[in-house]
Amino acid sequence: MGRGRAPFVIAVIAVSAALVAAACGRDKGPPRHVDAPVEAPGTPAAPVRATETGRDARGPATSPATSPATTPEAPALRPTNQGDVQPLIGLVASDDDAVTAALAGGARRALAESRAAGGPNVRLRVAQRESRWGAAAEAAVRLALDEGAVAIIAPPERRRAHPVAQFGTRAGVPIVSTSPAPSVMQAGSKWVTSVVAPINGLLRDPSALPALDWDRAGYDAARAVLAAIAENGLRRRPYGD
Repeated sequence: MGRGRAPFVIAVIAVSAALVAAACGRDKGPPRHVDAPVEAPGTPAAPVRATETGRDARGPATSPATSPATTPEAPALRPTNQGDVQPLIGLVASDDDAVTAALAGGARRALAESRAAGGPNVRLRVAQRESRWGAAAEAAVRLALDEGAVAIIAPPERRRAHPVAQFGTRAGVPIVSTSPAPSVMQAGSKWVTSVVAPINGLLRDPSALPALDWDRAGYDAARAVLAAIAENGLRRRPYGD
């Protein structure tokens, strides 16, 4: 290589080295992202995939797919045994239509006396008699949960009184028993009271009933409910609470 060309070659090498150094030292920056495809106007956005905790894979809480303006609000919590309680007493019918009529007559007499004395306008609703198994409990459910009865008067037959008392205990509905069967009250439920004295040695025949004053039993049952309303208002509360 001639001496004349040496400076030129050295200069070219120096410039090349400078360009390489500049390229290597350039800040690479974050990698470029591929732009998401633009959706046509009116195309609904894809829902956000959320985990069970309500957060997506990116960490922050995600908004529900439904617009806040259209998201239904959760109903306010309230005691399950209150519902829409009405000034109403329910009476589950006896197997004996004459006994049912006597119970209803006594209860209506007590309610009429209370209204005449300035008491609340409480009505009586008598369920239709059905002899099939489980009908008494179903009648109590309809009277309390569909009709809104504040309390239920149970019939005197043991086979009908027990399911009604069990429903009242589980659902939190006051039950007034007119049954002389001791077993109805032996469970010790706070939701069940009785207006008829127990008769030990009662016949096991579910259709057998002693000759009691059923009109007086209905009267006393309604008076017991009226006393609870006077103390607690139109609310379902356990007895002695």
